[in-house]
Amino acid sequence: MLKSLTKNVGIFALISLVGWVGDLLLFMSLLHLVQIGPFWSNFISSIVMATCVFIIFQVFVKRQQASLISAAIYAVYQIALISLVSRAIEIAVLTAQQHADGLMYVFYSMSIKVIATGFTFICNFLVSSFMTRRRQDVSS
Repeated sequence: MLKSLTKNVGIFALISLVGWVGDLLLFMSLLHLVQIGPFWSNFISSIVMATCVFIIFQVFVKRQQASLISAAIYAVYQIALISLVSRAIEIAVLTAQQHADGLMYVFYSMSIKVIATGFTFICNFLVSSFMTRRRQDVSS
């Protein structure tokens, strides 16, 4: 079981890394190029990439399709988590904006997003694993 868990964490981390790079690039583009506020920049980028990671992990790695109920539960969870994290990022980015400008503001906003990612990675892995394990228990 520990070997399987370690393998799943590694695969999930690799897929999440690709998703995170996309998330960070989209977030920074929306925030600095399109000039959407920090809440919506994070909300949009996180929803898009979390959905991609979930689908890739469930369909291509686990070789399972999420049930409609599981997908709905995961979607509600993601919206709640991402809304909470987006609000925290908004507060931090707006605070940074008061104390920095130019490249330092870009650096601070990117750093804030990076810090938030660690928290969301752990939450997403635990929820995805729980949902996958629960589905396997129900079908057995």
